[in-house]
Amino acid sequence: MPSFKSFDIFLGGPGSGKDTQAQLLVSRHGFELMPIGELLRTYAKTNTKVEQQLDSGMLVDDAIVNEAVMLQLQQYNSTDRIIADGFPRNVSQAKWLSEVLIANNQTISHVFWLKIDRDEAQRRLAKRGRDDDLSHLVDRRFSVYETQTLPVVEYFRQKEFVVEVDGQQSVEDVYKVIEREINR
Repeated sequence: MPSFKSFDIFLGGPGSGKDTQAQLLVSRHGFELMPIGELLRTYAKTNTKVEQQLDSGMLVDDAIVNEAVMLQLQQYNSTDRIIADGFPRNVSQAKWLSEVLIANNQTISHVFWLKIDRDEAQRRLAKRGRDDDLSHLVDRRFSVYETQTLPVVEYFRQKEFVVEVDGQQSVEDVYKVIEREINR
């Protein structure tokens, strides 16, 4: 696996603004985006099991996600700052990622946790209108986030990577907090 300059992670519940903030960093600084959701939606076009897992609002199997991440990591070089959008989504994936990075003498720079309350998230999701934002899937996605992804935040908090960000602020105010941390 090639080396890269740094690895930042964006975590948060559905509608928290992870994608928006990651895209802003990419567009304003030229960082490399690793959009796990997009990669998995691409996988779903040729893999019925992945399609079914995505359609049900459940997490895709770790082995498939880890394979997609590993293939993507091999695309980067030593000058890249990688922004992982929505990965890892469970503690098993977090441990796998930590092991892969350690084995390659690399580490995570930041884990940005965009905190947002459920009512605001549902308002945002209703405006977005993506297929996986249908109301019956939103509740399942929130449940999966609370049971699977919040423990990832705690896992990384123990390693002192977590930067809590009030995701209820304006897009630009959230971005300013993130950019300030990245520039430290």
